[in-house]
Formats: sequence, structure tokens, C-alpha cells
Amino acid sequence: DAASAVAGVVEPGDLVDVVLVWRDGGGEGRAATLLESVGVLAVGDRRRPGGAPNESSTAVLETSPREAEALLVAMDQGRLALVLRAAGDRTPRPDRRPVTLPPLLPGFRAPAVRGPGVEIIRGAR
Repeated sequence: DAASAVAGVVEPGDLVDVVLVWRDGGGEGRAATLLESVGVLAVGDRRRPGGAPNESSTAVLETSPREAEALLVAMDQGRLALVLRAAGDRTPRPDRRPVTLPPLLPGFRAPAVRGPGVEIIRGAR
């Protein structure tokens, strides 16, 4: 969506990190960086930098075939978001383990996830 495409700020020629956001089996939100310093080839119908901001939900990224496959699998598991990098920044992140909110927000607890409900019918019907 437009928000995960950095609200129209990403443009061709930029470098982005691709982050997967998902909920684990217990309902806790998680995020992990899948790809780092990926080149943006196009955003929506724009293939060159400049011009008016484009809030398209489509970005074409420069990846290897293996990275493209990983993105396709990730799209099936959660939501992908682009994180804009500073111009020319290709510094790898030392720690790419999934992030959760509790370490960042002391006292935070994910809402309980309810399983499928069961309807109980009593009496003659």
C-alpha cells in the first residue's frame, strides 16, 4: 500500500530495505528485514527520479532471482514495507533478528488471540 511505500517519497534510483511484518502463532507482531540496500527501478509508472510524489502501491526492485522468490514467499506470510535509506548508504545491519514490541516498549503485551468460536445450542430445535 502507499504507506508501506514510504508515502510517495520513494522514487527510482533510491535504495531501500525490504521489511516483512507478520503475526506469529500467538498473535504477537513481528518484523524482520529481508533485503538490504535494494535499488528501486520504478514506482508506479515512474521510471526516472524527480517529478511529483507518486503514492503508488507498486515498486519494482532490483533483485536477484533468489531474492525475488524470497519476496514472493514473504508476501504470502505477511505485509512488506519499504524503508528508505540515506543516499549511498549500503551499510549492512549487524543484527537482522525479528523485532517485537515488548523489548522496545516495557509493559507492552500483545492482545490475546481468540481461537475459532464454538456455538452451543441447547433445547429442541
